[in-house]
Amino acid sequence: MEALQQAQLEVEAFQNRLEILLSVHKECSEPINWKILSQQAPPFEKGQPGPNEQAARKKLEAYEPGFFEKLFHRDSDRKKQLQKEVEKGKALDVDLYDEWEATKEVAERFLAGDPKAYKMAIETMAPFDDIVDLGSGFDFHFVDQDVVEVTFHVEPQEVIPKTVKLLTKTGRLSQRKMGKTMFYAYYQDYVCSCVIRVARDLFALLPIRTVVIHTCLVQNESTEFCNKKVQSFMA
Repeated sequence: MEALQQAQLEVEAFQNRLEILLSVHKECSEPINWKILSQQAPPFEKGQPGPNEQAARKKLEAYEPGFFEKLFHRDSDRKKQLQKEVEKGKALDVDLYDEWEATKEVAERFLAGDPKAYKMAIETMAPFDDIVDLGSGFDFHFVDQDVVEVTFHVEPQEVIPKTVKLLTKTGRLSQRKMGKTMFYAYYQDYVCSCVIRVARDLFALLPIRTVVIHTCLVQNESTEFCNKKVQSFMA
C-alpha cells in the first residue's frame, strides 16, 4: 500500500506540474487606471489636521474619567495615553499624505510615458515571478511610451519534465523518457501560455498600446532536443 500511494503521489505531482505549465495565462494582475490615480483628491487639506489626528483628538476631548479612575488617580495616565494617540494620528496622517503625493507623482510619470517608471513598476510588482520560478527569464526594453519589447528566455530542461509518469492497471508507477513530439507539444503550449500572460500583465500594469515578445529557446548541452531559436509575437 505504501508503494502504491507513493506511485500515486508521483503521478499527481507530474500531472500538476503540467497543469501549471499550461495554465500560466489564467493568472493576471488587476488593471491599474493611472489616469484616475493621477486625479485623486488629497486625503485632507495640507496644513490642516488629518482624519487620524481628528479621530484621536475627538476621543481625547470626549474623555470623562470614571469614578474609579478618579479614585485611584488614573485619569491623568489615561489623558497622557490619549494624547499619545493624537501624536500617532499625526504621524499616520503624514504617511497618508506622503503616500498620496508619491502615488500622484508616479501616476503622472506613467501617463507621460516615463520608461523608468515602467521599469520600476515591473520590478516592484514582480508580476512574472511565478514564471521565473518555473525556470524562465525576461529582459524588458521600453521602445517608447506606447511600446514595450520583451525577450522571454526559455530553458526547456528547467521547465518541461524529462520523464513521463503514469500508473499501470495494477497501480504501479510507470516511467519513460519523454519523446520529442510530446516535449515540443508541451513546450509550444507553455510558451504560448506565457506569451499571453506577459501581454495581459503588461497591458494591465502599464498605459501602453503595443507589446512585442521575442521567445528565445536557450540551448543547453544536456538536452538533445534544443537549438537556440527565436520566435516573435506582437499584441
